[in-house]
Parts: sequence; structure tokens; C-alpha cells
Amino acid sequence: AMECLLNKHIMYPSPPMKNNFKAVQWRVDVLHTEAVETVLRSLLADVLDPLFAKFADHRESPGKGGKKTPRLRPEGWFALLDALE
Repeated sequence: AMECLLNKHIMYPSPPMKNNFKAVQWRVDVLHTEAVETVLRSLLADVLDPLFAKFADHRESPGKGGKKTPRLRPEGWFALLDALE
């Protein structure tokens, strides 16, 4: 019965299901492109860069000749999410 129900929804999706599929397809085709990422990075650099820098790990990166490159580690990411609440 479950297989029949799922097959029916795949073959004849309801309007909300069609809208969800269209939204996911748009996200893949448009939003996740290099052109959009370039625009977002240029517009949000003044906001996001300081935010991520505050929670980044500023230790020396291995293999970079002792150069300090900020990296957002999982614990920094969770601290950022906690601070946004």
C-alpha cells in the first residue's frame, strides 16, 4: 500500500509537491551557481567577514609556512549559532 501511495505521488504530484520540487530545482539551477555566490560575497563581505572572524580559529595552519589563516572550526560554528539566538 505504501509503495502504491508513493508511486502515485511521484507520477501525479499534488500542487504543493510540485511547488516544493520547483523550489528545490530553482535552488540547484540558480542559487548554487558561482555567479550568485560572487554577488553575495561582494555584497555581504562587510557583514559576514567580521562575524566569521570573531568565531574563527586563528592558529597557524599546517602546511602554510606558519601563516595564520582563520578557519571556522565546528566549535566556532556552534558558538556562532548560539550567539545568534
